[in-house]
Amino acid sequence: MRGGLPLLALAAFAAAAPAPEPAPRAVRGEFECRLSEEWTGRDSWSGPMPLYAFVRAGPGAQSPVISVEKFPAGNRLYRSPAGFLASLSGLLAGRPLKASVSGKDERLHERRYRRNEPAAGLGEPASWDVREKLVILKADGGFFVLRLRAPEGAFKEAEPDFLEFLRTFRLLGKAGPRRKPT
Repeated sequence: MRGGLPLLALAAFAAAAPAPEPAPRAVRGEFECRLSEEWTGRDSWSGPMPLYAFVRAGPGAQSPVISVEKFPAGNRLYRSPAGFLASLSGLLAGRPLKASVSGKDERLHERRYRRNEPAAGLGEPASWDVREKLVILKADGGFFVLRLRAPEGAFKEAEPDFLEFLRTFRLLGKAGPRRKPT
């Protein structure tokens, strides 16, 4: 038993050591955040309605997604955050939720809805319950939507990553870090 004590102390130290913080992810001049490598980036930032999504592997279209959507000033789809929120079905009423985004408390909206996926080929259509949480940030006359969308069964597992994403998210000015999208 005498040799077991150093191993026990080593095991306790290893268990207490914090996990290393993920490397920053960024879209040049727009935003920066931290999210583990198990989330794969998908870049559609150069379109008229910029979108950057982080996807974690799941069954087909049912993968959890953390996204950054930019609605620039003057866009014709949603002229304001209020117009965007009015377009969403399934928003949950109740006490306002808050989330820390770059050290500042922001309103956190939540919704639930049923998603229907058309049949592929001769297969059967699919449907499942979806849960979302989102934050809207006003910037440069427009706004950004930071969103977690996941099947109800995968939401609780993905939510801590989303909260960490929000905590580390920051909008960049034109003089911000110059990194390629990751």
